[in-house]
Amino acid sequence: MSKLQMSLCLKISAVLWIIWGLVHALAGVMTIKGDTSSAVGAIADGVDTASLAMAYPDAVGAIVNQHGFNLLWFGLVTIIAAIYIWRKTRQPFSLPPLSGDWQISAISFSSILAGL
Repeated sequence: MSKLQMSLCLKISAVLWIIWGLVHALAGVMTIKGDTSSAVGAIADGVDTASLAMAYPDAVGAIVNQHGFNLLWFGLVTIIAAIYIWRKTRQPFSLPPLSGDWQISAISFSSILAGL
């Protein structure tokens, strides 16, 4: 693979990581800011929202907020890693595994094996 092709692949990868991170960070913010029933409705989008409108216990609200925080955290770590990838450094490949983001970690591992 030529240096130009590698540079293009890294830039495309960085853009895709940023999109992935933004989607998850936005979902995290929306989950945290919304009330519990709207957050549960957004998470279970295939379910009729009328069946989800109820008073949830505080523990359920705490679990949903933790889920939103995790989405926000993983999204921000991925965006930070994407900035480093855009700059053609290898260090960001170690960030997603530290955050527990195994989908991105699998992509990182395959990229390292490919010699990026």
